[in-house]
Amino acid sequence: MSDKTTTRNFRENLKYFFDLASKNPIAVNRGAERFIIMSEDEFLKMKEEVMNLQKSLISNLQHQNNQTALRVDPSINEEDDELLKEYTEKYKKLKGKKAKVS
Repeated sequence: MSDKTTTRNFRENLKYFFDLASKNPIAVNRGAERFIIMSEDEFLKMKEEVMNLQKSLISNLQHQNNQTALRVDPSINEEDDELLKEYTEKYKKLKGKKAKVS
């Protein structure tokens, strides 16, 4: 679990919190919003893991739909991945429909 602080305390103790964030994510509360401070390496690892999970999900969905040609290229960058963009758009539409039903 991440450590928590307020924006005031964060500003007053920047060096301490940056040192702490290099080891563990920190949650900074600002009113009703909450922000997470973490090292860039940790962020990039998380982003890569999410991308790999998304590509795996897409591959599994293709397999379930009897699409024999595997269109997932694990070496492609997130910004250039057309299949991931297509999946993301479909997910947004699905998410919107579920929100309306609730």
